[in-house]
Amino acid sequence: MNDITAIPLEETALRLLSQNVLFWDFPQEELSGLLSLLPLRMHMAAAGEAVVRIDDPAEHIYAVLSGLLAEQRSEEGAHVHRFRYHGPGDLFGLEAYFSKIRRSHVEVIAIEESVLISFPLEPLLEHERYGKRTEQVVRQLLANNAVRNTLKMDVLLATSLREKIFTFFRTMRDKYRSSFFQIRMSQTELAEYLGVNRSALSRELNQMQREGLIKILPNRSYHVMKWESTPPGGGGNRSAQRGKSTSTA
Repeated sequence: MNDITAIPLEETALRLLSQNVLFWDFPQEELSGLLSLLPLRMHMAAAGEAVVRIDDPAEHIYAVLSGLLAEQRSEEGAHVHRFRYHGPGDLFGLEAYFSKIRRSHVEVIAIEESVLISFPLEPLLEHERYGKRTEQVVRQLLANNAVRNTLKMDVLLATSLREKIFTFFRTMRDKYRSSFFQIRMSQTELAEYLGVNRSALSRELNQMQREGLIKILPNRSYHVMKWESTPPGGGGNRSAQRGKSTSTA
C-alpha cells in the first residue's frame, strides 16, 4: 500500500473527517485543530491489494476516502468468508484496535482502487476536550458493528435464496432509513456475501422485479416495493445456495 504525496493532505482529510461519524458533531472550524492532534497518513491501495493482513499489529484505525474494501478470511479449499464491505466515509479496524491482543483477526482487501487515511485514536481519547465524546462514539460504533455481525448470521441462516435477499435488503433499509438504497457491491460480490450462486441471484432478483416486489435501478440501486420473507408457495432456490461462504455489511 502506497503513501500518497500528490494530494494535499489537509484539504482532503478535512473533507473526509467532516463526513465521518467520528467527527460529525465537530464544528468545521475545529477540524483543522483536530488535524494537528492526529498523525494522519494517506494511502492508496490498488484493486486486490491487502491493506491489512491477519495478525498485523492494530496501531491505527482507517477511514475510507474513496473506493471499496472488504474484510475477509480465507480457508483451505479457496473458501472466502467476507464479513463486511467499507466505502467512502466508513471506519474500520476498531475491533482489533481495542482488542486485548491488539492484532487484526481479518484481512482487509481493496475490491477496487481505494484511498484511505490512517491514524491512531489515543490523541483524541486522551484529549481533555474531545476525549469523552470520542469514547462515546467509539463505543457506539463497536456496538453497531456487533449488530451488523448478528445480521450477517441472519443472512447465512436464512433457508431460501429470497429470504437471504430480503434479510440483506432489510439491513440496507435500516442503514439508509429508506426502502430506496444503493449497494456498493457488484452482483458477483453480493452473491459472495449471501453465499449463493451469482446466476441464481440474478434470476431471483429479476423474478422479484416481475412480481412487483422490487425495482432494479441504475447504479446498483434498488427500491423495495413490498416487503416479504418468502415468495408465494415458500419459493426460493435452496439448491442455488452453493458457492463461497462469505460475509459483510
